[in-house]
Amino acid sequence: FLMPLMPRINDRAEDIALLCEQAREAGATRLSTQVLFLHSCSRKRFWPFLQERFPELLSYYQTLYSDAGREALQAYVRQKSTEVAAIRRRYELDGSLEEWDDTPPPGDQLRLGLE
Repeated sequence: FLMPLMPRINDRAEDIALLCEQAREAGATRLSTQVLFLHSCSRKRFWPFLQERFPELLSYYQTLYSDAGREALQAYVRQKSTEVAAIRRRYELDGSLEEWDDTPPPGDQLRLGLE
């Protein structure tokens, strides 16, 4: 999973391609992505994070994730979906769920230590 894709933070095609290349080399056969989705209650927590870590992006996000920015956000999602689909195909990470093998890997199961 590559979620969430956050505009101008972790969505560069070169970075996604590198991640896909490394995932493929590690044996991955699929990649699922989703652009950041913010409910109004999530925004209350996310805006302070942006202000602290990416202050130059705060107004961009506030516009993009506002009612006025809805069309721009939808266009971004379409553009990013097309871009990621091409990268997935390049690295053969577009396998279907029908190909899923849920056989546990050999070896001991790691314990979480919650006992």
